[in-house]
Amino acid sequence: MIGLVLTMFFRLNIDNSLIHYFSFCLLFIFIILIMFNNIQWVYVSLFILMILMPDITQSYEEIDFYGTKVTTSFWQLFLFGLPPSFFVFLFLFFIGLRLKINYISKPYFVLFLYFSLISVTISFFYGYIFDSFSRFISDFKVVIFFIGGLHIFDKLFKIERINKGQLVSTFFGFTISFLVGDLIFSFFNNIDTSLTSYKNLSYDSVKGLVIFPAYYAFLRIIQGERILFNFILLIFSLYLLIAYQTRWLYFTFFIGLILIMFFLEFKMILIYLTTVPILFFIILYFLRFFNNDILEIAIIRFSFINDLNSKSSLDEVDIVRAGSIYNSIYTLKDKFGFFWGLGYGSWFTDNYFSMSNLTVAAFEDSSIQIRRFYRVHDFFFNYLFKYGIIGILIYLNTFISPLYKLYKIKNILKKNTQYYITFLLLVGFTPTAITYFWFTGKGLLICSFFVSLLYYLFNSLLNNEKTF
Repeated sequence: MIGLVLTMFFRLNIDNSLIHYFSFCLLFIFIILIMFNNIQWVYVSLFILMILMPDITQSYEEIDFYGTKVTTSFWQLFLFGLPPSFFVFLFLFFIGLRLKINYISKPYFVLFLYFSLISVTISFFYGYIFDSFSRFISDFKVVIFFIGGLHIFDKLFKIERINKGQLVSTFFGFTISFLVGDLIFSFFNNIDTSLTSYKNLSYDSVKGLVIFPAYYAFLRIIQGERILFNFILLIFSLYLLIAYQTRWLYFTFFIGLILIMFFLEFKMILIYLTTVPILFFIILYFLRFFNNDILEIAIIRFSFINDLNSKSSLDEVDIVRAGSIYNSIYTLKDKFGFFWGLGYGSWFTDNYFSMSNLTVAAFEDSSIQIRRFYRVHDFFFNYLFKYGIIGILIYLNTFISPLYKLYKIKNILKKNTQYYITFLLLVGFTPTAITYFWFTGKGLLICSFFVSLLYYLFNSLLNNEKTF
């Protein structure tokens, strides 16, 4: 209940500039509590930042049309000429001081070396750091939020006096609170399609976590556990998933379902293959009468598939995605950067493939004006452009390595239903964690918690320790 109240408070959008000063005072209070309050407050405050405080509340189109509206979130704290990332970094810095983090954790040493030193050197070599230092810092979020978060959670999971069950429960409890907030918001707000043919229910990074309750409900239903409760949970989870109108999230959700299937026993696979499609049809039938507008807008979002069937290439259907991929690849080719990328702050132009008639829905207005584009609209190609093949492999290994370690002790996992379901949830979440959360600092913090939880689960089971 506290989480729900907080998430509703933090998501209030207002256009009063005084809100920044209130947010700064709130940040100061949080830091004082982190340094001098009970150690449990460290992870509670961190989860408030990661989950309950919104990071993105408007699209570029909405900002251009309605103007900027802000919240009390630290992710939107612009003050003294400093960007929000500075204040969030300050927040994380004091957490690091409280936890006395003064080491590089062994599993993340290569990751730290490459992204903290080599990628910075590459950026110097190509000169991008001198073009725009603010863009350099923006790309540097992989180090600040992902690698920094990995070390924070690594330390939190190693502190004996912290109850790990409470820590994990707080994370998922706040996640449910956020999702319930979105559910309430969807009931009392009409979907505005005045600017585009569709409207996301939420732009916040946390919406990607909606797949956790959906997977949990699926697994419990096929096990015959609390079927009515889990069916209701599944209905609302899939309703939110569809209402978010994020195509890539749909894709990773179904990939995760397929991955989970490979880790089930043969008997459970048969039940899984028959139950999941039936549940989907039942839920889509419910949604048709519950909120048919959501389904109609989702159909609009997938109308590009028909265009692909009738046209010759992707660039005729999605010029932004295709154009950014083409131009970034040719820029890499010209600069011989396929293996190591072009580093932080790197950009490409549309000299190779013209991207005419761009709007602020695709790129920031400043990028469009000077024809310098700093982000590829795709995880793989963006990381290839920034960090190269080597960087992609190192990044992927950070996620896959602890999963593989857990897989090798799956016989131990299967002895405890709670542990095994947790493992299956994390397996299913992996495609989303890797390919969806990469573009925001908040998303990277969520990824760091995910990886740290995998390592904690593995080390605890290996050493025959109590986990939750």
